[in-house]
Amino acid sequence: EWSTWTNLEGLMLQSNVLTSNLPREWSYMTSLEVLYISENELTGSIPSEYRAIAQLTDFRCHVNNLSGTLPSELAEFSDLEVFYVFENRFSGSLPTDYGSWSAVTD
Repeated sequence: EWSTWTNLEGLMLQSNVLTSNLPREWSYMTSLEVLYISENELTGSIPSEYRAIAQLTDFRCHVNNLSGTLPSELAEFSDLEVFYVFENRFSGSLPTDYGSWSAVTD
């Protein structure tokens, strides 16, 4: 059960042919700093609840089938350094709030 993994700092599930929506329960992993879920077949949108993962520095969800708009709530990732979302099916533009990410380098 994801809600018990509150001290987990890194979750690396890239290239595993995962085929579900992103679990909202991952937002309980509030110590998470690294989330690699790229190169799978994930669908749906990025849950706005992920804003609770406030310590996230590296978020990579590229090369999936994610869709919808990117949630403006992710602007709360004040320590984010890496944000890869390319090769998905997102619509709309980047939320202007993402401009607050002063640490993003990649």
